[in-house]
Amino acid sequence: MRKSWLASLAILLAGSPLVGAGEYAPLNSQWYFNVDATALSAKRDASVSDYAFFDNTTTFGPLATTATSDQFTASPRLTLGKSSCTGWGLQTTYWDFNSTNSHGFAGLPELAPAPGLEILGQTAQTRAYTFDVELTKRLRSSNLMLTGTLGARYGMLRNTDSSSALGVSNAFDLYSSSAQTERSFHGTGLTYSLSGIRQAVGPWALYTNGRLSNLFGSNDASASTSILASGPSGFASAASTGNSSLNDTLLIAETQAGVMWSQCLKRTGGRVFARAGFEYQYWRAPDAEASSISDAGLTGSGADVFAEASSPLRTRFIGLSVGTGYSW
Repeated sequence: MRKSWLASLAILLAGSPLVGAGEYAPLNSQWYFNVDATALSAKRDASVSDYAFFDNTTTFGPLATTATSDQFTASPRLTLGKSSCTGWGLQTTYWDFNSTNSHGFAGLPELAPAPGLEILGQTAQTRAYTFDVELTKRLRSSNLMLTGTLGARYGMLRNTDSSSALGVSNAFDLYSSSAQTERSFHGTGLTYSLSGIRQAVGPWALYTNGRLSNLFGSNDASASTSILASGPSGFASAASTGNSSLNDTLLIAETQAGVMWSQCLKRTGGRVFARAGFEYQYWRAPDAEASSISDAGLTGSGADVFAEASSPLRTRFIGLSVGTGYSW
């Protein structure tokens, strides 16, 4: 079996046609459509936002935001392709991930006269999607299918953290503050993969897949802050925004492994399958930074809010993938 694996890989890399390969069974010309439901958690670094309210004698804060978008989120992956009897084919794939997590009313300890400072809301969002168009090459023996792909990918990753705070200082001065940071990348590049399906027992098989993508595009960072104050002495406001943008690269590494069930349909002549397994994705772009600070004050009181988008645009997607498909 070790020789069979090596022979399959050698033919795949050489691009040799499968017809006349001897030990390999012939491939059929077919269309296929796959639908995967991935349940992934986005593990990433959160950006920093700090709030502080103060009067002549006491400072309330600083208090930093802590929300992250790391809960499991369902996201679809759709694949449509055509494979010829020579093993060559073409496929297109779309994957979309969108996760938002919010927290509210995380108050300060009782360090100052009520009501002091409270974080009224924190929201963390992670959004990512990819669109691929690829050439495919398949090799098949009696119990092993290898598929290699090479093509173009457009991808986007965006991590957004926002928060707001409300505080009372100097007894009657009301301050409302907000902050938002965003790190994002979007671009186009190459994607390539190698996958294998090995027949196990009856209709059951084991599958694995590895993919790398190198994208070139825009690496952006932004931070914004604002304060609105009102009290017996009048009104005050402040706002600030910082941005940066670089032409940069993004690396995406993916792997999947699991079990697969398939069955031929006599009436239609097609084949239906279902699979379930583990999935891991790693996205990484070089650092880009942006910061913002706003200060506002009334007679006898004031407030500061600071936001910095300096955390790496590094996100790991970890979870499960459950899918089904049909070929005809």
